[in-house]
Amino acid sequence: EKAVCDGKSIAFKELLVANDGIAIVVNKENTWATCLTVDQLATIWGPDSKAATWKDVDPSFPAEPLKLYGPGTDSGTFDFFTKAINGEEGASRTDYSPSEDDNVTIKGVEGEKGGLGYFGLSYYEQNQDQLSLVQVDGGSGSGFRAPKSAHARTRSASGRVAKASVLSHASVRRYSGRRR
Repeated sequence: EKAVCDGKSIAFKELLVANDGIAIVVNKENTWATCLTVDQLATIWGPDSKAATWKDVDPSFPAEPLKLYGPGTDSGTFDFFTKAINGEEGASRTDYSPSEDDNVTIKGVEGEKGGLGYFGLSYYEQNQDQLSLVQVDGGSGSGFRAPKSAHARTRSASGRVAKASVLSHASVRRYSGRRR
């Protein structure tokens, strides 16, 4: 969007529309991974990760096989998560079960004792009886705390509006917080 606006010499204002929470979840039978650090998540999801069991992530965890589920590479959730956890958008191990359907991720994690996955927080809220939410960094979340939960990561969703619209439409002016 920015490139299109720049290419047409359209001045714009970016507006925060929402915060989108990302939930990190495990199977209900997983009693050991109630809290993971960003470093542990990077050990699991890093592009060069060799972690095959939970014990590979933390020596106090059992040698239960890791079964990973998450969004496919076309997802904004994937882009945000890989940047927040691995430091680079798109940087992720490839030997996981990707799906653009969050219900597939839910069923995958639910069906595997060593299952771990991530998706939008609203999907967890609708399926919390089937899955357990994982705290990240003991709830401090490294600045990524969701408003309602210390267990999720958040990303901002924003939109752009032409500055001419901000000036000429009262409703856009009110939303953007701009006065004439």
